[in-house]
Amino acid sequence: MALSASRGQISPPPTPLFFQWSVDDDADWLQAQPLGEIVLVGVDASALISGVYQAAVTVTAEAGVLGSPVQVPVMLLVSDLVYPVYLPFVLRSPGL
Repeated sequence: MALSASRGQISPPPTPLFFQWSVDDDADWLQAQPLGEIVLVGVDASALISGVYQAAVTVTAEAGVLGSPVQVPVMLLVSDLVYPVYLPFVLRSPGL
């Protein structure tokens, strides 16, 4: 991509950059899907036993895009029971 501008003049407007990309995951319990310009990542832990699971989401752009593909590590902790924890919140006025 090449841009140009004249010194002392108003800068040119931004130029959109379009490229094709795809997303993939490497575990049955992990779901990654593109949604516009973002990637939604979800899990299905219904068939998993308690433990720590690791996988990756891979985002791949078309040929020529630097830094592609990118792997994002994902860690899932499945436990038998998650207890809710409530922390007290105290609001104090300044000077008291």
